[in-house]
Amino acid sequence: MCRGKTRGQTINWDSLELPRIQNDGLDNPFSEEELWEAIKASPAEKAPGPDGFSGTFFRACWGTIKMDVMAAFDHFYSLATGNF
Repeated sequence: MCRGKTRGQTINWDSLELPRIQNDGLDNPFSEEELWEAIKASPAEKAPGPDGFSGTFFRACWGTIKMDVMAAFDHFYSLATGNF
């Protein structure tokens, strides 16, 4: 960054007509309903990550694994908020 110089140009964000998003609650922990909706929306026969578990697995086993999945997401949320 150059010291002592002012910016000659600025961006008029309103002229870009970008969609506005509601950002209230974006930093809230995930709810069980949100995770279940994401699982239902995921492809059934594709594994989204290196663990090899497909959407079919998560849907079929949700009743058994949901507490563990929720605990994992709660742990990630705690890390993001600085609660190490």
